[in-house]
Amino acid sequence: MAASDLLNTTVLSSDGQKVGKVSHIVVDVQSSCIAYAVLSSGGFFGIGETLQALPWNVLTFNKSQKCFRVHATAARVKGEPGFDKNHWPVMADAAWGVSLHKYYERPPYWLSVSGPSAGVKGTENE
Repeated sequence: MAASDLLNTTVLSSDGQKVGKVSHIVVDVQSSCIAYAVLSSGGFFGIGETLQALPWNVLTFNKSQKCFRVHATAARVKGEPGFDKNHWPVMADAAWGVSLHKYYERPPYWLSVSGPSAGVKGTENE
């Protein structure tokens, strides 16, 4: 799939709640893998919306439902502080990345990268 085809894809939590839509896909160009999906939620026509970065390795694409599933509850996702469109975190900052991966109980992607396709997950059919 083209990365642009994944934009605006709904993200459902492990407890089945809609937690947002994919608004951006962040690529680590040094390791040639997808690092994060940025979710948008709330707001009205982009005003007042909250953005949240999710490590790519907490998401699984559900082919039959044409959505992503995040391996966390809605409360867990909504509890992550997030950011606004004018104040993005420095995603290349290793300390920020480690903290985010720890929050979602996943190893940082750069510790498990073994090639160009690393970090790209398969599909799940439910």
